[in-house]
Amino acid sequence: VCEGTNDFYAGSFVEEEPYASYFLLQKNNKPGDQYERRLRITDKRCRRKKMGNPETVFKLVGPSQVGKGSLAGMRFLHYLRRAMPHLCIWPFDRLPESHPAIVAVEVYPGALVRMSNGATGKVRKVKGLNQVLRFFGSEPLTDDVLEDEASDDKADALVVAAALRCLSGKVDVWNPTELSVARECYEGWIFGIP
Repeated sequence: VCEGTNDFYAGSFVEEEPYASYFLLQKNNKPGDQYERRLRITDKRCRRKKMGNPETVFKLVGPSQVGKGSLAGMRFLHYLRRAMPHLCIWPFDRLPESHPAIVAVEVYPGALVRMSNGATGKVRKVKGLNQVLRFFGSEPLTDDVLEDEASDDKADALVVAAALRCLSGKVDVWNPTELSVARECYEGWIFGIP
């Protein structure tokens, strides 16, 4: 449906029928006839474990929406899969044993922050960020990189990098409970959610 567009935004997908009826769109801020607040197994598990409140990808309005980025991300992964033969998209692809692989995982920075017990939600101060970084075995920052408008994104990037380095060697992180059911439903999983 989106093949003819030049960017990764899936506007032609979400704005035209029959697909538009499944989304909550900016247009009229009204849900389509088929819209439901569908959450994946990993989203529900994240909520049960008190690691955050992931939102449905079908919600495309408001500050907590992740749908637009998720749809663009799916298109981007599709593009990368064609360009990079060694790309593995976890949890759908098996990691190759005979050659190095590049592994793409879904992350939820807020869940990683909560996992550290150092903070909840967005990290906006270096002191809180350093607590999270220490939890994941990283050195604390010595300068304040969070003093500008992009501070949320910077903090998220630092937390994700530290968590990926710390958690990627743990076998159980790659095989969480209920993952096989989510995989069967083509739902994917948020890396780090037990």
